[in-house]
Amino acid sequence: MPKRSDQRRRRNKVDIDSAPVAVASGVVRGPECPEDFGGLAKQWYESLRTSGQSEFYADSDWTSALIIARAIERFEERPSAHMLTAILSGFGSLAATEGDRRRLRIELERDVASDEDEDAAVLAIDEYQRRVSG
Repeated sequence: MPKRSDQRRRRNKVDIDSAPVAVASGVVRGPECPEDFGGLAKQWYESLRTSGQSEFYADSDWTSALIIARAIERFEERPSAHMLTAILSGFGSLAATEGDRRRLRIELERDVASDEDEDAAVLAIDEYQRRVSG
């Protein structure tokens, strides 16, 4: 599996090497989860709706996601190795795992929430250093 772009070192870096980036902002995308979904199928589908890569999904991708969620439901009722293989393959086609996204050179960056207390502490330290050195 390829490394994340911030872990790669290249001497001959080219612009094409940069990965498209989606911010996992928690924005809900895609069609509503069908009411008859439950268990892992519902959990997986809902997590897909708020994932960063869903920014790139077209209608056909959402239809694929619904088909995979139905397969997850059937797998929960009657597990089989064949069904698991099909589900994991479906995950790959939707870039639903970190490894799949790396192979496609898509990286998700998480929004870093700002901590007001931490920001205030940093400002206080900066102010103190400026007074001491000046």
